Formats: sequence, C-alpha cells, structure tokens
Amino acid sequence: MGLHIHLDLVGGIAGDMFIAALADAHPDLVDGLLRALTALGPPSSVTYALKVCDDGILSGTRFTTAEP
Repeated sequence: MGLHIHLDLVGGIAGDMFIAALADAHPDLVDGLLRALTALGPPSSVTYALKVCDDGILSGTRFTTAEP
C-alpha cells in the first residue's frame, strides 16, 4: 500500500514546515522529495536545503529556501 496524505486546509499551509514535518516523519522519502522540488524547475538562483536542528530543547528538521 502506498503512502496517502489527506490535507483538509481551511486556512492554508506553511509549505516549509510541511516539507520539514514530512522529512521528519518519513526520512526515506527525502531523496524523492528533493528530486521533485528540483523537477519543478526553480530559478538557478534559488537554493533550498533540509537541515537537522537541535537547540537543546527541541530537535527536528528545518527546510530553508534562499534567493539572493
């Protein structure tokens, strides 16, 4: 059985937090997720990364994007 995610977004979604939460919940999907983002064809000046963060209280994955 494949993975199915149903989102009922009444007020929207924070894309960066959703991507980070998905990466935390299913680390086996990270490579495919990054390939899918690349396939969207963002401008070459846009960079993105998944980083594991731990501030001593909370730990998790952070998804960041940057454009000069």
